[in-house]
Amino acid sequence: MKKIQRKSTLPLLFRKDEEKKTSDNIIMEYYFTDGRVNIDGDKKKADYLLLFKDNTPLVLVEAKGIKHSAMEGYQQVLEYTEILDIPFAYTTNEIDLIEKDLILQE
Repeated sequence: MKKIQRKSTLPLLFRKDEEKKTSDNIIMEYYFTDGRVNIDGDKKKADYLLLFKDNTPLVLVEAKGIKHSAMEGYQQVLEYTEILDIPFAYTTNEIDLIEKDLILQE
């Protein structure tokens, strides 16, 4: 499943020649908490975290299946980017790609 998801989602984010160069800067299934102590161990999971050259978090991606709307992941990815203080949010369903620039608020 992860390999299929990666094959279908990454081409939406990168040109083919860029994908190989950037694969070391991509974390799939990035687990984190919102800073609160979770007694039951619940963690949040971002589908993809893209890092800049110096391993600075740059982009968070929520990937939905092709049978879902890309908008289904929009609120979730905005919440996660706010918690993690990441400047760019993307959500996709393997067809559509929605971007939110949190620096310029566009």
